[in-house]
Amino acid sequence: MRVAERCLLDTVLQADTQTALLATDVWCFTARYGTAELCLHHVLLVAQLVKAYTTECYQAVHLGLLLKRMVFLMTPNHQMELVERFPPSEVGNLPVWRHVLLRALSRDARHRVETDVIGLSQNALTDWQNGGYKLGEVDQVNTVLLSLLAVVRVQSSPEEHCVSAVRIITQLWSRMSPDQVQTHPVLQCTLQLLLSISAMLVKNTEPQVICQALLCVDTVVSQTCADQLLLAALEFLSSLGKIFVPADSQNQILPKLSRLFGLLLADGSWLLHQHALEAFSHFAEITNHEEVISHSLCVEDTKAKVVNYLSKSVNAREDVASRLQRLKMETEVIEQHNERLENNKGNASDKPAAEASEPCPKRARQESSAEEEYSRHIQTAESALKALQALTESNASAPPPQWLEPRLQELQTLITHISTDRHTT
Repeated sequence: MRVAERCLLDTVLQADTQTALLATDVWCFTARYGTAELCLHHVLLVAQLVKAYTTECYQAVHLGLLLKRMVFLMTPNHQMELVERFPPSEVGNLPVWRHVLLRALSRDARHRVETDVIGLSQNALTDWQNGGYKLGEVDQVNTVLLSLLAVVRVQSSPEEHCVSAVRIITQLWSRMSPDQVQTHPVLQCTLQLLLSISAMLVKNTEPQVICQALLCVDTVVSQTCADQLLLAALEFLSSLGKIFVPADSQNQILPKLSRLFGLLLADGSWLLHQHALEAFSHFAEITNHEEVISHSLCVEDTKAKVVNYLSKSVNAREDVASRLQRLKMETEVIEQHNERLENNKGNASDKPAAEASEPCPKRARQESSAEEEYSRHIQTAESALKALQALTESNASAPPPQWLEPRLQELQTLITHISTDRHTT
């Protein structure tokens, strides 16, 4: 590595964001006004570094931003060479492609990346299915979902790619249990990705899939969860304004949608509240279901805040003492965040030594794999029965199908047999 590249790289990897952005500008300037071969050399170098960072840290973010900007400066032939050097069909190369804006690629390169990522996503889902939907393998599914999200954000994707992506998320939504999402953080990450992907594909998503998504969102909103998950939920809720819900599904979807908007609009966090106002106003502008708007604003305080937001008015000016207190709280949050970023690199370097001296946690948990299987199946059954109960209660005016009662009796008999077998063994 030459002296200039080493200096630029050291600066990009600094913790100070403004300094890193300045170095990124200088590096892009060098690539823009140098030769095409020099630009290719720099992109391949940065892509290799991005691939080497396996943990989330500020260095990976800075390098990802640099890679995202430099891909725009490449020639079409060199973009195809980048695809050949880091094929998206390999899981190890996905960290590279999740940082690339696919609209920056030529048509041939973009089609190759989209095809490979969708194929890899389907294979990962099939492997998870064949493995019995084990919780320990969800991380691998999340890895490919991150890259699938980058693919679906391209509005000009071919129709077959959209159909394949919808098929993938439909299969995943069918496995999402609200109770399990509430218990396992890794599934909350899956839910966050599914919500963001579904927001882009909402026009092609079936009503029953949307209903399942709203059930999961309702579960996490009612408890303390990560802000990123709530922001993804708002993105999904806002996108529902693009569709017209069929009449036979309105009773299941629209009341949940109104309730969720009402809860998120009343959130105490100023950041989430601002995003909720933006999402709700976007939904209100494009939706055909105006009853959702009125039902979401049943609380007068919430209604007043929405009206003030739309009219761009301010109720009262913040006094000096309140402003000082707010700034202190925000400064504390920012300092804690920066401290975590600083410690990430150290924790990542210590991880191999810890793994060498301690047994793998996943290996120890294999002893209770049977218990996990019992828990997973019983939670799935419980979730399905609750959904069936909600369906019958929401359609109280219409009689259920004639085959429903015999099937329920068969299930009761099956449950009795399971209980009997457990007592006799």
